[in-house]
Amino acid sequence: SLISGNGTWTQSSTQAQAGTYSGKIDSAAGLDVVKQTTVFDNIYRSTQVTFTCYVYQGVASDADIGLEDDVGTTWSSKSTTTGSWVQLTVNRTIDAAATFIKLNLRNNAAGGGAITYYDTAATTGAASTAGNYIRYIDYNSALYLARGTSLLKYTGSGNWVHVVSFNSTITDMAVLGAQLFVAIGFASFMWYCEASDDTWWTQATTANNKAQFFSSLDGTLWYNDSAYQIRNITSANGAASAQTTVGLTTTTITGLVNHSGLLHIMKTDQPYQRASGGGVSAILPEAISETSSTSGVNPLSFKGNLYIQTGTQGLWRWGSATDIESVTPAKLAVAESDFGGQILAMANDSEYLFAVVDNTTKVEVLSMREETIDGDTDWRWHPLAELTFSTCNHAWVSTMGSKRLWLCGATGDTPTFYYLPANYADPTTDTTYNRNTSGL
Repeated sequence: SLISGNGTWTQSSTQAQAGTYSGKIDSAAGLDVVKQTTVFDNIYRSTQVTFTCYVYQGVASDADIGLEDDVGTTWSSKSTTTGSWVQLTVNRTIDAAATFIKLNLRNNAAGGGAITYYDTAATTGAASTAGNYIRYIDYNSALYLARGTSLLKYTGSGNWVHVVSFNSTITDMAVLGAQLFVAIGFASFMWYCEASDDTWWTQATTANNKAQFFSSLDGTLWYNDSAYQIRNITSANGAASAQTTVGLTTTTITGLVNHSGLLHIMKTDQPYQRASGGGVSAILPEAISETSSTSGVNPLSFKGNLYIQTGTQGLWRWGSATDIESVTPAKLAVAESDFGGQILAMANDSEYLFAVVDNTTKVEVLSMREETIDGDTDWRWHPLAELTFSTCNHAWVSTMGSKRLWLCGATGDTPTFYYLPANYADPTTDTTYNRNTSGL
């Protein structure tokens, strides 16, 4: 509606950029402004919004557009084009405490009597261009990647596209039923999308629906809502269970994982298991001597074993209370400094466990499985690649597009992938690979 000025705002068929009609401001005696209040959600706070609209003017620089929130309005530049349609664009980072967004159309004719037309207006949210890449997840036939406050999506071809931005940095993601859940730290309520639909998001409001890490297990979403306590819900915005304290109150949870149908909780000193009856107990006291702020980050359940990284380079295979061994790459490649760093991330396909090892300004990508060579069965590591990454925050195997091992790291480490065989029995039939047909 026309908010300021003495002109009129009407539908017009005189000019149309698309379709039959456009909006017309007929200025009577000077500046006129039309404002449209959008449907607002807190998810837009601290997000860069782009507003575009085509304008048609008879006098240069009469028309412009603006984006408004509680704090102020950002106006687009004006165009000198007359007698034809031109698209104007304006960007504004919405205030962190905003309660509304308004789209403004303005006729700046100083003396009145000028007519401006407006058509094909659109708004979009911008992906975060800063912040670390955090983690991947497969959901609803697409691969999702969290970066800073933004959620990105890859559908198997083309580029990553922006899905939505949140009001705090993403800390984890999980799927429960047909919904994707996003954690933004245990000081903030979690977000979730509609069933099989990432176009509409809701922030939880039920008490204690705040999370740092997730693990989905048999229709229950487990999460930590403090540095040492866990809860669960069974539906979006559902009633949260009572808190369970895990280990010492002076050590910190670094991850949650579903292993063999039970919740396992990683902490900076050692990992814990929640039994089916609800009791929580430590499972690897050997790790206490390797206590570190990063111990337990990115645990992996693979072929009946739980793999846990600890300290500056340790990696443990935990099968049961009586089946524990170290499979640290550095111990099996003595004096090979390339493989002596911390295990940053792990992933797996049907055949191999993949580990990403820190090597200062690079990372080493390794694969491991149990193999029998000359009658000797043991865990064997194989180097796959060396990448220029300052760190690796997550590794993930996805078949989106083709089967690949995906890696992501710090803000300057472009997400990348390593092709994996779709068919280990006969890799020569795999069309994602290029290979020599003869020679070396």
